[in-house]
Amino acid sequence: SAATLFHVLVSFIALGGGQQGITVRDEDYNGTTITTIDLGDLGKLTGASGSNLQLMPLPTGHLEIAYAVTAKIVVIGSGPGFVKHVLDTTPSTSLGSNARYQQLVDRVGTGTGTAFVDIAAIRVMAEAALKSADPTAFDTYTKEIKPFVDPFDAMIASGSVSGDLVKSALIVTVK
Repeated sequence: SAATLFHVLVSFIALGGGQQGITVRDEDYNGTTITTIDLGDLGKLTGASGSNLQLMPLPTGHLEIAYAVTAKIVVIGSGPGFVKHVLDTTPSTSLGSNARYQQLVDRVGTGTGTAFVDIAAIRVMAEAALKSADPTAFDTYTKEIKPFVDPFDAMIASGSVSGDLVKSALIVTVK
Protein backbone atom coordinates (compact mmCIF):
# COMPACT_ATOMS: atom_id res chain seq x y z
CA SER A 1 0.00 0.00 0.00
CA ALA A 2 2.82 2.42 0.86
CA ALA A 3 4.59 1.72 -2.42
CA THR A 4 1.39 2.43 -4.38
CA LEU A 5 0.74 5.66 -2.48
CA PHE A 6 4.27 6.94 -3.06
CA HIS A 7 4.13 5.97 -6.73
CA VAL A 8 0.93 7.99 -7.21
CA LEU A 9 2.32 11.00 -5.29
CA VAL A 10 5.55 11.01 -7.28
CA SER A 11 3.60 10.77 -10.53
CA PHE A 12 1.67 13.92 -9.55
CA ILE A 13 4.89 15.67 -8.57
CA ALA A 14 6.54 14.74 -11.87
CA LEU A 15 3.55 15.95 -13.87
CA GLY A 16 3.01 19.22 -12.01
CA GLY A 17 6.58 20.00 -11.06
CA GLY A 18 8.20 19.69 -14.45
CA GLN A 19 7.48 23.33 -15.25
CA GLN A 20 9.21 24.33 -12.02
CA GLY A 21 12.32 22.30 -12.81
CA ILE A 22 11.47 19.47 -10.40
CA THR A 23 12.82 16.12 -11.54
CA VAL A 24 12.37 12.57 -10.28
CA ARG A 25 14.91 9.78 -10.63
CA ASP A 26 15.18 6.19 -9.40
CA GLU A 27 18.26 4.21 -8.48
CA ASP A 28 18.73 0.64 -7.37
CA TYR A 29 20.48 0.17 -4.04
CA ASN A 30 21.09 -3.44 -3.07
CA GLY A 31 17.77 -4.52 -4.59
CA THR A 32 15.75 -1.60 -3.21
CA THR A 33 14.59 1.28 -5.40
CA ILE A 34 15.42 4.71 -4.01
CA THR A 35 13.38 7.50 -5.58
CA THR A 36 14.82 11.01 -5.41
CA ILE A 37 12.71 14.11 -5.98
CA ASP A 38 15.09 16.90 -6.96
CA LEU A 39 13.45 20.22 -6.15
CA GLY A 40 16.45 22.19 -7.47
CA ASP A 41 17.28 25.60 -6.05
CA LEU A 42 14.82 26.20 -3.23
CA GLY A 43 15.12 29.98 -3.57
CA LYS A 44 13.95 29.83 -7.19
CA LEU A 45 11.19 27.37 -6.35
CA THR A 46 9.75 29.59 -3.60
CA GLY A 47 10.19 32.78 -5.59
CA ALA A 48 12.47 34.17 -2.88
CA SER A 49 15.56 34.33 -5.07
CA GLY A 50 16.50 37.98 -5.46
CA SER A 51 13.49 39.22 -3.54
CA ASN A 52 13.95 42.09 -1.09
CA LEU A 53 10.63 41.40 0.63
CA GLN A 54 10.58 38.44 2.96
CA LEU A 55 8.34 37.97 5.96
CA MET A 56 10.69 35.34 7.31
CA PRO A 57 14.00 33.97 6.08
CA LEU A 58 13.60 30.97 3.84
CA PRO A 59 16.24 28.30 3.39
CA THR A 60 18.18 28.43 0.16
CA GLY A 61 20.26 25.97 -1.78
CA HIS A 62 19.69 22.71 -3.59
CA LEU A 63 17.02 20.46 -2.09
CA GLU A 64 16.40 16.77 -2.65
CA ILE A 65 13.92 14.49 -0.92
CA ALA A 66 14.42 10.75 -1.28
CA TYR A 67 12.44 7.72 -0.21
CA ALA A 68 12.47 3.94 -0.35
CA VAL A 69 9.75 1.43 0.44
CA THR A 70 10.44 -2.19 1.41
CA ALA A 71 8.27 -4.88 2.94
CA LYS A 72 9.50 -3.82 6.41
CA ILE A 73 10.23 -0.09 6.24
CA VAL A 74 9.38 3.22 4.61
CA VAL A 75 12.28 5.68 4.66
CA ILE A 76 11.91 9.37 3.76
CA GLY A 77 14.95 11.62 4.00
CA SER A 78 16.93 14.59 2.84
CA GLY A 79 18.54 12.76 -0.06
CA PRO A 80 19.61 9.33 -1.24
CA GLY A 81 22.61 9.28 1.11
CA PHE A 82 20.34 9.46 4.17
CA VAL A 83 18.03 6.77 2.79
CA LYS A 84 21.01 4.47 2.08
CA HIS A 85 22.27 5.02 5.63
CA VAL A 86 18.90 3.97 7.07
CA LEU A 87 18.66 0.94 4.77
CA ASP A 88 22.14 -0.14 5.88
CA THR A 89 21.26 0.08 9.58
CA THR A 90 21.62 -3.17 11.48
CA PRO A 91 20.60 -4.00 15.05
CA SER A 92 24.18 -3.32 16.18
CA THR A 93 24.34 0.08 14.44
CA SER A 94 20.83 1.29 15.27
CA LEU A 95 19.97 4.00 17.77
CA GLY A 96 18.44 1.30 19.97
CA SER A 97 21.90 -0.19 20.53
CA ASN A 98 23.27 3.13 21.80
CA ALA A 99 23.71 2.94 25.60
CA ARG A 100 23.03 6.67 26.12
CA TYR A 101 19.76 6.45 24.18
CA GLN A 102 18.71 3.25 25.95
CA GLN A 103 19.33 4.80 29.39
CA LEU A 104 17.06 7.71 28.47
CA VAL A 105 14.35 5.38 27.13
CA ASP A 106 14.50 3.45 30.40
CA ARG A 107 14.01 6.71 32.32
CA VAL A 108 11.13 8.05 30.23
CA GLY A 109 9.29 4.73 30.01
CA THR A 110 7.81 2.83 27.14
CA GLY A 111 5.17 4.34 24.94
CA THR A 112 3.53 4.15 21.56
CA GLY A 113 5.81 6.92 20.33
CA THR A 114 9.25 8.17 21.27
CA ALA A 115 11.21 11.21 20.14
CA PHE A 116 14.94 11.66 20.81
CA VAL A 117 17.05 14.75 20.12
CA ASP A 118 20.81 14.70 20.62
CA ILE A 119 21.10 18.36 21.59
CA ALA A 120 24.87 18.18 22.11
CA ALA A 121 25.49 16.74 18.63
CA ILE A 122 23.28 19.37 16.97
CA ARG A 123 25.06 22.14 18.89
CA VAL A 124 28.49 20.86 17.78
CA MET A 125 27.38 20.77 14.11
CA ALA A 126 25.82 24.24 14.33
CA GLU A 127 28.96 25.64 15.97
CA ALA A 128 31.16 24.22 13.20
CA ALA A 129 28.90 25.75 10.53
CA LEU A 130 28.84 29.14 12.30
CA LYS A 131 32.60 29.14 12.84
CA SER A 132 33.31 28.60 9.14
CA ALA A 133 30.54 30.94 7.92
CA ASP A 134 31.15 33.89 10.25
CA PRO A 135 34.14 33.79 12.65
CA THR A 136 33.14 37.10 14.26
CA ALA A 137 29.64 35.85 15.03
CA PHE A 138 31.18 32.61 16.32
CA ASP A 139 33.35 34.59 18.77
CA THR A 140 30.26 36.44 20.00
CA TYR A 141 28.36 33.16 20.29
CA THR A 142 31.23 31.57 22.25
CA LYS A 143 31.27 34.40 24.78
CA GLU A 144 27.59 35.30 25.10
CA ILE A 145 25.48 32.26 24.23
CA LYS A 146 27.48 29.04 24.48
CA PRO A 147 27.84 29.10 28.30
CA PHE A 148 24.04 28.94 28.57
CA VAL A 149 23.40 26.19 25.97
CA ASP A 150 26.51 24.06 26.52
CA PRO A 151 25.12 22.12 29.52
CA PHE A 152 22.12 20.77 27.56
CA ASP A 153 22.83 17.21 26.43
CA ALA A 154 19.73 15.42 25.11
CA MET A 155 15.95 15.40 25.06
CA ILE A 156 13.67 12.39 25.02
CA ALA A 157 9.89 12.25 24.99
CA SER A 158 7.50 9.35 25.16
CA GLY A 159 3.76 9.23 24.75
CA SER A 160 1.15 6.54 24.93
CA VAL A 161 -2.60 6.21 24.67
CA SER A 162 -4.56 3.59 26.56
CA GLY A 163 -8.32 3.90 26.20
CA ASP A 164 -9.13 7.49 27.11
CA LEU A 165 -5.89 7.99 29.10
CA VAL A 166 -3.06 9.87 27.41
CA LYS A 167 0.34 9.76 29.11
CA SER A 168 3.34 11.86 28.14
CA ALA A 169 6.82 12.15 29.59
CA LEU A 170 9.61 14.53 28.60
CA ILE A 171 13.16 14.61 29.93
CA VAL A 172 15.89 17.09 29.07
CA THR A 173 19.30 16.03 30.36
CA VAL A 174 22.19 18.32 31.23
CA LYS A 175 25.88 17.56 31.68
